[in-house]
Amino acid sequence: AIAAVLAVLPATQSIVTIASALLANGSGGLERYVFNLRVRSFLGFASEQARLEVVRSGRGPSPIVTIEGPLQRSVRSSEALALASYATIASCWADTVAIDFSWAVSSYTSLLSSTSRLTLPAGALYAGRSYAITVRAAM
Repeated sequence: AIAAVLAVLPATQSIVTIASALLANGSGGLERYVFNLRVRSFLGFASEQARLEVVRSGRGPSPIVTIEGPLQRSVRSSEALALASYATIASCWADTVAIDFSWAVSSYTSLLSSTSRLTLPAGALYAGRSYAITVRAAM
């Protein structure tokens, strides 16, 4: 169903929205969705492929996770980078539900933070490179 939605989009479409109903999970278990993105300019130049994996649980509503600020940022390698994320839970969950956060940066393999905030010290990122930073929230 997702492939059918993507197949009819024009090549100039810059934002893609996938309805949560298309990600419905009737089994009550975990489902994994893998999204691969490559951007191509009108001159034919292509970006490296970005990969995003989403795991969705059928055991209840998933939190909505947001990283504060713009989608892309430019940072000097001599500066620290601080990011904050927020998770909004469904109204049917108790107010005291615990949300566990984990962060990943595309070139690092170790856990960077287990809180809603991530701070990378000056020198952690190299000039001239692009990094994909992801946050995961689980209840």
